[in-house]
Amino acid sequence: MQFILVFTVIQYRPITYNHYQYPGWAVAIGFLMALSSVLCIPLYAIFRLCRTDGDTLLQRLKNATKPSREWGPALLEHRTGRYAPTIAPSPEDGFEVQPLHPDKAQIPIVGSNGSSRLQDSRI
Repeated sequence: MQFILVFTVIQYRPITYNHYQYPGWAVAIGFLMALSSVLCIPLYAIFRLCRTDGDTLLQRLKNATKPSREWGPALLEHRTGRYAPTIAPSPEDGFEVQPLHPDKAQIPIVGSNGSSRLQDSRI
């Protein structure tokens, strides 16, 4: 995005319609409107770097780009391996364990030609 913005400014030519050349204030408003949506991304990145723990810029960058602890599968039973919680979940986390019921272990799948088969929901 930065590359596109820089070269848009470098290769700028006055905007015209037929023989009418738009005034500078109108072009400036257009650029401000375009920048208002694009500038949110680097501004949030700078904000996130400033608010993240770390002594050096590299540590802050590493910590800022890590996913939060809440990120991962929604159901606690699916949080295994790399998604396993490091501390036991508490009720205020909003997670509750709901084991799969044996009667719900098979899901009927109906194909486009009308054929049906059963699929294991644990896949």
